[in-house]
Amino acid sequence: LVDLDGYFDVVVFSSLFKKCWQELRIGNAIVVKGRRSNNSKKSDKPGIVASQIYTMDEIQHSFVKQLELHVMVDELTDERLFGIKNILERYPGGKECLMFIKNDEEVIPMRLEKKVEITKELIDALSTLIDKESIKIGVKNI
Repeated sequence: LVDLDGYFDVVVFSSLFKKCWQELRIGNAIVVKGRRSNNSKKSDKPGIVASQIYTMDEIQHSFVKQLELHVMVDELTDERLFGIKNILERYPGGKECLMFIKNDEEVIPMRLEKKVEITKELIDALSTLIDKESIKIGVKNI
């Protein structure tokens, strides 16, 4: 496999391989859960013994729990709030949406009424109104 830091070896035993062999193709993005390999060859390349392999769709549906919007109080105009509301309404779904309103001294969390389907398109639409760095996706532990 390859990640942002380079290549590494992943050992997938036959029982796990039988379950997920179709996902193990070049170009497929996956998440591997496992433990560090105790490679007896002491190669420079790191290794992992896989215990679970997840597709990005599985991560999206099983582990993503909420959308978080972190906004400074002085950036919240009526126009911007109305725009955020309209965008969220265009992406209905089952994930919670939280807004964290910040000022210099405190953060006020607010749970929004609308539940959303978190997609790239939703993030792109929201980033026209608020800084992309202020949009976070909350996940459960894998």
